[in-house]
Amino acid sequence: MVTIEDGTQHLEEIAELFKEYKAYIAVDVSFQPADQTEEEITHRYGGNGGRLYIAFVDGAPAGCIAFHPMKNGRDCEFKRLFTRPEFRGQHVGRALFARALADAEALGYEHAYLDTLQRLEAANVMYQKFGFHKIPAYYYNPLPGVVYYRYDFPAGKKTAELKEAV
Repeated sequence: MVTIEDGTQHLEEIAELFKEYKAYIAVDVSFQPADQTEEEITHRYGGNGGRLYIAFVDGAPAGCIAFHPMKNGRDCEFKRLFTRPEFRGQHVGRALFARALADAEALGYEHAYLDTLQRLEAANVMYQKFGFHKIPAYYYNPLPGVVYYRYDFPAGKKTAELKEAV
């Protein structure tokens, strides 16, 4: 069973998951904020419009996701969606993503942005199923094979209702 908790209460595990995420994608992301120490992670995602989540499967840390507000204050950016390999296929990523998307909407964001690698096919499919659409680059990223997405929070119909269709 997947349970999702506030990642700020599990910073040691989150830092380890972020490290595993960076090893998994196997690209140099040093042009982005470090997100390595518990202090850096808390500062970027731990409040003031940001959120940090950790998923557990039967008590074991299985994955994470975070989002932070963008400079305009109306939009947010999703980062670090990761599920440990041994937990893939158990809908951990979907549960994390749905929770983060619903909470971003509840905070009043107008749009959510994210970037991912084209080769991460399952992630790309999931983002599109949730209603994200491809857009041109919204920030400088020197990596090849990056895909950029935006989600427009719907007026009237809540994201929580939409996720049931995914």
